Parts: sequence; C-alpha cells; structure tokens
Amino acid sequence: MAVSLLLLVAVWQLIVSVQGYPAFILPSPGLVVSRLAAELAGGTLLH
Repeated sequence: MAVSLLLLVAVWQLIVSVQGYPAFILPSPGLVVSRLAAELAGGTLLH
C-alpha cells in the first residue's frame, strides 16, 4: 500500500515536472502538502 502511494506521488510529480502544467490546473504534490499544512496550522481547514 505504501509503495503504491509513493509510486502515485512520484508519477504525479513527474507529470507536473515534464508537462509543465500550471499550478491551478495540476499543482505539484509538494504544493498540495504545503497548502494543507498551512491551512491546518491556520485553523481554517478544521473550522
């Protein structure tokens, strides 16, 4: 299960890097995680 998730994230990052999609269409996994962390820290996600 963990390997599948890691592979999915790696393919996602590869697609974003190679294809150069804008972040509003397909954000990178790192951008999604950082935004999630910011929303959790700010308390707006759980509000």
